Amino acid sequence: MNRILLNDLFDIYQEFLTPKEQEIFQLYYQEDYSLTEIKDILNISRSAIHNTLKIVENKLMNYEQKIHQDALKKELKSILVEDDITKIKERITKIVDSE
Repeated sequence: MNRILLNDLFDIYQEFLTPKEQEIFQLYYQEDYSLTEIKDILNISRSAIHNTLKIVENKLMNYEQKIHQDALKKELKSILVEDDITKIKERITKIVDSE
């Protein structure tokens, strides 16, 4: 999966994860530790770490599919650079009406 997207989603939805899920995600995706290094740090199996990472990835993607916070944030950022006020209004109206 796309590391940048997962990190963006983690920033938004990390509060919905358990402390252990947060810790494993941060070690792997943000601090760039290997599964073996995480195994040694947390004293759990590599398979448990791998399973937890897959669970977290799925949770983050599911949260985004349901809540759309990351997509909305990116859309709003793109609107901020728009010069045409009519297009800005149209795009904002589209966002508001889709909610």
